[in-house]
Amino acid sequence: MGQLDEMGLKRDLKTEIFRPVYLICGEESYLKQYYALKLANKIAGGPMEDFNLQRFDGGSLKMDQLETAISQLPVMSRQKCVVVKDYGGEAASENKKLAALIREIPEECVLVLWCDTVELNAKKPGKWKEILAAAGQKGAVVRLDRKDETSLTRLLCDGAKKRGSALEPETARYFIRSCGNDMQTLLSELEKLSAYRRGETITKADIDELAVKSIAANVFQLSRLIWAGNGDKAFSLLRDLFSQRAEPVQILAALAGSYVDLYRAKAAMAAGLQPSAVAGDFGYRGMEFRLRNAAAPASKMTLTNLRGCLEQLLDTDLKLKSSPADGQVLLEKLVAELLLAARE
Repeated sequence: MGQLDEMGLKRDLKTEIFRPVYLICGEESYLKQYYALKLANKIAGGPMEDFNLQRFDGGSLKMDQLETAISQLPVMSRQKCVVVKDYGGEAASENKKLAALIREIPEECVLVLWCDTVELNAKKPGKWKEILAAAGQKGAVVRLDRKDETSLTRLLCDGAKKRGSALEPETARYFIRSCGNDMQTLLSELEKLSAYRRGETITKADIDELAVKSIAANVFQLSRLIWAGNGDKAFSLLRDLFSQRAEPVQILAALAGSYVDLYRAKAAMAAGLQPSAVAGDFGYRGMEFRLRNAAAPASKMTLTNLRGCLEQLLDTDLKLKSSPADGQVLLEKLVAELLLAARE
């Protein structure tokens, strides 16, 4: 299968030598949208864009529409571009037709298949198998996943400079841990922080005061308070999360994730390994710091204690999803149980 990474995609855009097909998928929504639009504008932008650029919603797309669009010649241009966003791939017969169109696409057209909200797992392609094979054979499958912490840190520091402010690497890492690793969110918050600190350096205090922290970041802070046995602040933060209308199931999922981090870090140390050494085994790409942060509190707990915490989390999850019990009450009870476990 022909695969292309972000550097290869940038190279195609720079040289303007385009492949007949680009199938863009992956975890990072911002990058997928950015490059789908970049390809469209580069190939078919300009005074003849209305003739040479056609966009389709994949959910309602008919193959005869796509076939007509692909077969039409460009107007006063070397190539035209056809962009299909979120092709659903529900009908096997339609998938076969799409694969056939990809294999026979004329050189005057570039087809961009962009998976925005539709999920595509190349390792378990299912209904996408034939489409993936055709796209890889004729053009390229481009997977754009979350950037790691190092890449995001560099991006944010450079982005702050371009926006007329400054951001130190250590502060950028704190920014990522506070707001998550979604590029769209980070760049939006950076825009706000840079406007606030025009000509100055953005500080951690600025991030705490102005940036919208992700639920995951707030729940991670909740986890730290529980691990430290600080019940007053833990319950205060839990009430803040409720007041922000965070769903109990969201809070529980993030809390469970923190305890899974603890368990994995503890298991790694029990095996004589650094927690970060097992990051790749559990899919922590771009989030390796979670295992590093879990190392210190995990060293003070036993595997037996952590198994008990995970059982409590599972029990609460089952009750949340299968009973009419008040979700907030269930979470308050869970936090109390986890605080007791931490004190033990």
